[in-house]
Amino acid sequence: MNPGPFSIALAVRDDIGHLAHVEAAAAGVFKDTAFEAEIGSDTLAESILVGCMNANLLWVVRCLERKAPVAFAVLLDHGSAAHLQEISVDAAFARQGVGTQLMNHVLFSLRERGYQAVTLSTYKELPWNAPFYKRFGFESLRPDELSPALRMIREKEQKEGLSISHRVLMRVILG
Repeated sequence: MNPGPFSIALAVRDDIGHLAHVEAAAAGVFKDTAFEAEIGSDTLAESILVGCMNANLLWVVRCLERKAPVAFAVLLDHGSAAHLQEISVDAAFARQGVGTQLMNHVLFSLRERGYQAVTLSTYKELPWNAPFYKRFGFESLRPDELSPALRMIREKEQKEGLSISHRVLMRVILG
């Protein structure tokens, strides 16, 4: 796997303070979309990031010219499956293959660690959402295919005001 001008690694404690900036900068791609208001300015809680870092489920991308991360992927452990809670790429680094390299790296790493699948929840119509993940083999899940954990994720999204009718839960089988 050739990361080009970027390096990908598991996050370390010093990375945590930079991730809110990456997340906020990444949210800029939602500007002028129907979902701009839903995305808002909330960022992941530091406690979630630290917990995922401690579980080796938080990866960062660094531009070789910078020390601070320019992208990250955070996953939650669901037993034999991992759930992609979020992937964020600073808009200044978008469309340079960073997200693709990060997803390839994460999927490879999870497969190597014995995870059987990865799930996620995303917007159906936005090209950098569901269509992006389909390129990695993710497929939409029907309601009857949702695990209890995925049903809870869906309920949480609904309580947070996300447009459930515009979102899809997806899964890729790794093994």
